[in-house]
Amino acid sequence: MIRNLLLRFVSENQLREFYFARHYYYFSFRGQRPEPMVISCFEGGNGFADRLRGIISAYAYAKCIGVPYRLEHVQPYRWEEYFVPNCYDWRLREGEKVYNLRFARPAFFMDDSRGDYILKLNRNQQCHIYSNQSFLNLLNRTFGTAFRYHTLFEELFRPSEKLQREIDKIKPQLGEVYVSVSFRFQRLMGDFEDVIGRVLTELEQKELIEKARIFLCSLKSRHPEVPRLLVTSDSKKFVTSISDLVFCYVIPGNIGHLGTARSETVLMKTFLDFYMISKARKVYMAHSGEMYRGGFAASAAATTDVPYEEIEF
Repeated sequence: MIRNLLLRFVSENQLREFYFARHYYYFSFRGQRPEPMVISCFEGGNGFADRLRGIISAYAYAKCIGVPYRLEHVQPYRWEEYFVPNCYDWRLREGEKVYNLRFARPAFFMDDSRGDYILKLNRNQQCHIYSNQSFLNLLNRTFGTAFRYHTLFEELFRPSEKLQREIDKIKPQLGEVYVSVSFRFQRLMGDFEDVIGRVLTELEQKELIEKARIFLCSLKSRHPEVPRLLVTSDSKKFVTSISDLVFCYVIPGNIGHLGTARSETVLMKTFLDFYMISKARKVYMAHSGEMYRGGFAASAAATTDVPYEEIEF
């Protein structure tokens, strides 16, 4: 009740900032002022595409205001186990991050928060940014820059040795030239834990799977130049159902949500899916009926600037 009352006067994000300031930060006149910087921080269960949008936007903001950028991502997995610095070293050094509100503040840009709020931050402080948003267009307009998602991603990341070893195993099986198509069912197939959506009846599931199979055959005929389609999905039931389609390739591994994943096989498969989607000749997001139009495939395509299309079947 108190929370609902507060939301009449402040935004959800401001309420989060107050909570974090109260529970994780302190105020003191002691201590030496640290170097101003932008630090991407994470909490909760945001998916991979959400996190990446926030990371790239925060990095662009740091470039705009001329301060160092750091990425702090250790829960529920360590980011640098899969992606490591490429042209810019974003790793947070020991002792760099401070929690004294005299020198630092948490700033939330989640969901439908206004992106221009970032322009009001104190540039002489450490900005600890929690974000699942892209505000590159705002930064480009405000600072006269021409940032592109894929160039910023390339500056920041390359596969870790562990991820690269798995990529090298997959390449001979998939081939160098392929098209990617992603299906996001959420809870529809009854085999994926998510926060929204219903579970279809058994008959409805069979009908949707059959529609998807017909669509895959049609998509393959549309791309006779590629030997195989890379198929990614959040439903084990669906990928099992297309195992007899020889022109479809599914990266092995367990399926799970990256916001809450703890299994190494789930994490590795997710990063592999993302990376291999980004290297496709074209990327499709397929949907029908109540299926979700997730941002995972679009985000992967954006990192290499390959053509992306949402397609209904």
